[in-house]
Amino acid sequence: MEGCDQLAEKADRREFVDLLKMMLMIDADQRIAPSDALTHPFVTMQHLMDFPHCN
Repeated sequence: MEGCDQLAEKADRREFVDLLKMMLMIDADQRIAPSDALTHPFVTMQHLMDFPHCN
């Protein structure tokens, strides 16, 4: 993998882990709501907009 691709992969994994942690919260009051999950950067892929020239 090239440098740009590695950075994009790292950002993607970071957002995935962030969403997963929010989804797995035991306390329902702290858990991410389904509507909020749909707007999370991992789902919307917003975090990858910083890497327009990567695969």
